[in-house]
Amino acid sequence: MKNPLVAHHRVALAGHVTDAVTQKAIAGAVVTIVAMPDEFKQRLRRTADSGRTLSRSDGLYYFLDLPDGDYTLQVSLPASGKRYGTAQQTARVPVEPKPGGTFRFVNLALQPTTVQGKITSRGQRNGVMLARVQIKGSGERTLSDDNGEYTLSGIEPGKRELLVRAQGYRTAAEPVTIGEAGTSQIVNVTLTREG
Repeated sequence: MKNPLVAHHRVALAGHVTDAVTQKAIAGAVVTIVAMPDEFKQRLRRTADSGRTLSRSDGLYYFLDLPDGDYTLQVSLPASGKRYGTAQQTARVPVEPKPGGTFRFVNLALQPTTVQGKITSRGQRNGVMLARVQIKGSGERTLSDDNGEYTLSGIEPGKRELLVRAQGYRTAAEPVTIGEAGTSQIVNVTLTREG
């Protein structure tokens, strides 16, 4: 009986893609090698390899059998619209092989488009905790913490309206213009007590 042919692959670059604000894993992110050694460029021309991969449900991505040298990785999340910017990082695949394989672990963090700030009340220094903060007409919402601070992460840029509700206060509506993908806008809101 013949032994089956076993192919051994060397993981050269690996890491996790995460949200830069929440630190949560991001699945389906596109990780692309945008700069590489000439040897790898030639391999890409000869094969169907695209030099890109997708992150798994736990955020893990990896590239196998890369020649030694410097690589620049770019990560994006096209399926999310403009809720995230892109990120880029350079890494060197080591030259000296070690038992069990040698690879470089490169974590990539995508900067979400965010609105953050503090919810306060007229005449009080402390923030309003547990205020519900949301973008009007969408599912993005959060609660302010015990200091009145909040962060809405992964929202679409554009002209939006921020709604803030808290028990015992009038609802506040603040217009906000969110610039490019991956940027952060600060919007502090002062609430007025009811009655």
